[in-house]
Amino acid sequence: MKKSLRILAAILSVFLLVQIMPAAAVNTPVEAPEAAATEAYIEPNRIQDPSPVLAEDETLRTENGKHWRKANGGYTIALFPEPVHFKNASGKWQDFDNTLSLDSSRKSVAGRATFAPAASGLDIRVPQDFSDDQMLTISKDGYAPPPEN
Repeated sequence: MKKSLRILAAILSVFLLVQIMPAAAVNTPVEAPEAAATEAYIEPNRIQDPSPVLAEDETLRTENGKHWRKANGGYTIALFPEPVHFKNASGKWQDFDNTLSLDSSRKSVAGRATFAPAASGLDIRVPQDFSDDQMLTISKDGYAPPPEN
C-alpha cells in the first residue's frame, strides 16, 4: 500500500509540474521604442497594427514576458500569468522545456540513470522505476526539501 502511494505521488508530481506551465498569454500591445516609432499609441486590448511578426527579441525577455519584433519596427509583448522563462547558468532568460529524456549524468539513489527535463532551471530526477524506495527528487542550486521519514 505504501509503495503504491509513493508511485501515485510521483506520477501526480510530474503531472503537477506539467500543469503549472503557462497555457495562455495575455496579448498586450505596446508602443514602439523611440528609435522605431511608427504610429500613434496602440490602445490597450485593441490590436490596430496588422504588421506581421518577424521574430522574438530574446534580449527583451523577462520571467513572464516575451517581446516580438514586427515588420514595421514596432513590438508586441505577451505577458503570462506564470513564469515562462528561467535564468540559465550564464544569467540569460531561457524557455522551459519539460521534454523528459533519460540522463545518465543524473543518478538515482540506486545509482541508475534518471529521466530529466531538457531545460527547467531545477534539478528534477524521475527514476526509471520506483522499486527499492526510489523517489522523484527536485532541487535548485543544491537545495532540496528534507526527506520524509
